[in-house]
Amino acid sequence: MNTLIIDGRLAHTPELKFSRNGNAICKLRLAHTPRQKNDSGEWEDGETLWLNITMFGKRGEHLADDPAFSKGALVQATGRLTLDEWEAKDGIRKSAINIIADAVTAYPSSKKATHTTPVGSGVWNSERQTQEQAPAFPPPNNNAPF
Repeated sequence: MNTLIIDGRLAHTPELKFSRNGNAICKLRLAHTPRQKNDSGEWEDGETLWLNITMFGKRGEHLADDPAFSKGALVQATGRLTLDEWEAKDGIRKSAINIIADAVTAYPSSKKATHTTPVGSGVWNSERQTQEQAPAFPPPNNNAPF
């Protein structure tokens, strides 16, 4: 099984929809911009990677209702990669890589924060965790363009 852990900024507030049989589907779009030092020792931004993230069920409902997950919020998503393929109306085959999320964590919004404990209300996985139960993650890139 493939597992991906990635951090970035939300491109928009989570979008919540329901399937015909009533299952919640929460969709997010994440912008991840890698940073590295150039030859002169200055930080440079790499090319931004845009990822679609989907979380299902009650976890998706709770995530969509949580104010910690708004446009520009710094988050970390854990999940598995999927490949969607389809044929467009013009007959061209298209594909997209997506993440089916098992957990999404919001980081504190203050750029002055020195700790990496996720926001207490901003952790959503198979069971809602409190801040004390939430795992600590390495500090993400706080210099995203939004």
